[in-house]
Amino acid sequence: MNPTLTDISGWDEKYVCSLPRGEFDWLDFKDNRWFDLSKECLDKLSKYASAFGNFDGGYLVIGIKNPQPGQPLEIDGGVRLDIKPDLKGWVEDILPNLVDPPLQRLNVHLITHSAGSPIHPDCALIVIHIPASQAAPHQASDHKYYTRVGSKLSPIGHQSVLDILNRKKTPTVKTEVIINFHSSDNKPYVLWKVTNQSDVFARYVQSRITIPSVLEGFQVSFDDSTQLFTADGKPAGWLLVGSNHLRSPLFPRGTVAQRFKFRLVRADLSDPVPPHISFTTFADHMPPVKGTIEIDKAIRK
Repeated sequence: MNPTLTDISGWDEKYVCSLPRGEFDWLDFKDNRWFDLSKECLDKLSKYASAFGNFDGGYLVIGIKNPQPGQPLEIDGGVRLDIKPDLKGWVEDILPNLVDPPLQRLNVHLITHSAGSPIHPDCALIVIHIPASQAAPHQASDHKYYTRVGSKLSPIGHQSVLDILNRKKTPTVKTEVIINFHSSDNKPYVLWKVTNQSDVFARYVQSRITIPSVLEGFQVSFDDSTQLFTADGKPAGWLLVGSNHLRSPLFPRGTVAQRFKFRLVRADLSDPVPPHISFTTFADHMPPVKGTIEIDKAIRK
């Protein structure tokens, strides 16, 4: 799986030259001669679109000399901007359609000349980001399906294509829990928030959150929530259930949130307090996601 990089719209030549060098399946560099728009070039672009889209996505940077082991990345001057009118728009229009089915998402960024830059005044580095595709598998122009193995493009077999077709299209979500003692109306609350980090729509989302009975040295009480007890009858925490209740689906890149107000009942420093909040989050057919959040990180001072 490739790491999370800064959005390419913010990349400059310094950022590009700081990228790792080596044989990666998510990052490749090409010199400006490679991008000559010949049939061979377009066929290779098609294979990159297939490979990156079929698996974890990747980045292609054009205008960098072939990286050498142990040596820094070196800009070769860049690709001529007049190779095509509106070069960025041309790549955005052509590249998605070099595979079947076409890519649904693609990002292109041109890094142009600045004072003292090794990029020529009439040239640019071309940065292409192809995210993992929900429409995979994508077939390249030679009617094969591709992946990346290290620095090489490699066709995949029939079983791998079936695996891509059959993989579940489920959302990827992030769960946050924030405890606020200093709200504007002086009523403390717990904020539950789930963010859909994928491109997959989720009709239903729910989290079951266990909050300790004591926060900041005070026994706390929640209305309309279930109190939990130990086997010997002592308070063990509160079960909060956050849900969209089917009223508002969790759209791609969207967020659902809910507040749970609580009261400070009395000071209580007698018993040890669990150091964390635990949660389990469900979203459609996604496998349940379990996690913990440290109390100190959840509390907003």
